[in-house]
Amino acid sequence: MSEEKSVLDEEAAKVAKLAQLSEDQLYEKLGETSVRTGFSAADILGLVKHGRAYYNRVTKALYQEICVKRRACEWEKSVLEDAKTLAAALLPLVFSTMGGAPISAIVLVTSVVLKRGIRKFCHCPKKGSE
Repeated sequence: MSEEKSVLDEEAAKVAKLAQLSEDQLYEKLGETSVRTGFSAADILGLVKHGRAYYNRVTKALYQEICVKRRACEWEKSVLEDAKTLAAALLPLVFSTMGGAPISAIVLVTSVVLKRGIRKFCHCPKKGSE
């Protein structure tokens, strides 16, 4: 079990680091990951567009898992405000939702969710208006 935790910690650290990139940079990397062959790396706009489309295809299922089923808006402030802790909480949910996707795609999709922020991704009510 500690080996699984170690792997999760490593992947969570990757997610937290990747989330420091711009959304377009994340979409570009996701486009590279999801296309893999037969696509010119010189076409950066094409990669960004493809990565964004890939992300948009999984968003509804991710929203259901993270926001509705797991009630992310109610997560503790300490989880929501620490990138590595939040990444560790999100990774298993994204993995279970995306199932057979490559781990690199799962890490990148998790990074986009982290970059956007759970409150924005889940459309959480603002504090005081709950």
